Amino acid sequence: MSRMLRTAAVAGVGAALALGAAGTARAAEPATGPKLQAKAATCYVWAYQLKNFGGQRACLTGNIKNLAGYTWPNGASADNSFSSLTVDKACQVQLFQYKNYTGAVSTWKRTAHLPGAVRKDTTLSNNKVGDNRTSSVKVYCAADV
Repeated sequence: MSRMLRTAAVAGVGAALALGAAGTARAAEPATGPKLQAKAATCYVWAYQLKNFGGQRACLTGNIKNLAGYTWPNGASADNSFSSLTVDKACQVQLFQYKNYTGAVSTWKRTAHLPGAVRKDTTLSNNKVGDNRTSSVKVYCAADV
């Protein structure tokens, strides 16, 4: 049984939302594995299902060894489905082609000590991992410590 990412919908794509106390989307916490949560005040990395920040979006707050166990609210698998990304400059993000942090890797290095400035990648097709080829993720943000 796959886990459902309860995330915000963008670009007119409908989705079921689970709203937190601050009125922001939260991802489901799986029984085992990485914990995914989305809070507006603490979300520094957003992955999008479509290019140019379209479709479903999910807040990435930690490491995910295997995206195969997760789905977007529309039922599509989260595995091999990231197409664009926003990353706060206080964070480092690595997308991996295969599960367990293997295969090609695309890295956005931390370039600031405090959160605030955001880097935007409208299409992952020009990165080593590529469009719709991410199967595991590592996220580290200076704001998390």
